[in-house]
Amino acid sequence: MNPTQSTSMKISLIYTAQFENKDGIYLPFYDEPIETNFTTGKGEKFKAFETKILMLKKDDKFAFTLSSVDTYGEYIDEYEHQIASINAIKNLSGKETLQCGLLRFKNGQFAVINEVLGDIVDINLNHPFAGHNIYYEGEIIDIETAGL
Repeated sequence: MNPTQSTSMKISLIYTAQFENKDGIYLPFYDEPIETNFTTGKGEKFKAFETKILMLKKDDKFAFTLSSVDTYGEYIDEYEHQIASINAIKNLSGKETLQCGLLRFKNGQFAVINEVLGDIVDINLNHPFAGHNIYYEGEIIDIETAGL
């Protein structure tokens, strides 16, 4: 399949994914391989991932690395320690209580709460995987034109 074609494709695949940590060591995202389906052009997968997969056909095996630029973005130091009102973060996340750790906002974006200090929050607005390259390895189970 030519990745520049505008026809949406329904793709079934099984894969593993690993992210590169700060020491250059790849660590698994998941304990087991993921079997999934997606339709191209719907934003379900990274555009660079779709482009690589669209060059393959049924039963093809694949292995490739996507840079952080093509996945969760570069790590931005200025996003690391942002101070925000606890009420603003509660409204954006829909959460009644906040604690340190991963937070998903209502719009689907992720952040990490570093510390809750009374009525303010020290929050890292980088995605937890920002700045990390991701290595994918797997196999195409099926690929077909998506129905309307």
